[in-house]
Amino acid sequence: FAETNLKIMNRIILFSIVIIFFACVKISYTQPNDCSGPNSEIHDDGTFENGYTMGGDSIRFIMKVEPTVYPWNYKKVCIGWTRVFTGPSSLDYDIMIFKVNANGTPGFLLKEFLGQHVDSIPILPNVKWSSTELNLPILITGSYYIGVRYKNNPQREVFIASDESPGTPEIPSYCTNELDYFQNWITTDSQWADYKSLAIRMSGEPGLDAMSCVNPSGAEIHDDGTFENAALSS
Repeated sequence: FAETNLKIMNRIILFSIVIIFFACVKISYTQPNDCSGPNSEIHDDGTFENGYTMGGDSIRFIMKVEPTVYPWNYKKVCIGWTRVFTGPSSLDYDIMIFKVNANGTPGFLLKEFLGQHVDSIPILPNVKWSSTELNLPILITGSYYIGVRYKNNPQREVFIASDESPGTPEIPSYCTNELDYFQNWITTDSQWADYKSLAIRMSGEPGLDAMSCVNPSGAEIHDDGTFENAALSS
């Protein structure tokens, strides 16, 4: 009898270890640098036919990102870089996040993540992905414009990779090399007619709307979502 109990205890301990192991694996999982893991937002088809840049020291490329479910918490952005053989193999850049105006154009600057760096940039059509962890306000509705800012000149031939495959749906994107970028955004497809998508990918997770109990797991909801009357009292 004691031996049987010992065997049962050993099995319980072994089962607990297995559960803890899988829990740790789940907790320790991180998105790869190309944001190709679970909950990814990828608009390119995985091939990059071109790379875009502009002359000057105030270059910005931004693309619209919009989740398919809400609330949504964007956690990471991944940028794909490429170059020509005469270009340097490294680049310093900043991540920029903009609100979206009612007409769909970029709005005011919401947040910046300064001092990002990428090295070992390969030659087109190969791409090197770099990633930045984000802590953005959770989207209850709507979208963001997210992209990069960096310096360039005719001798610094490093590019943000671009998808120009005819089968790729076009995603709204803007670029500029003007310091007063709020007034000088131009659409990327007006600069490059074959543009479809930039190498900008996102990953995230379902968010919790602090002002609502509509979506959270475990929410206790008794109404049917419609409200036909209100009890008003002084």
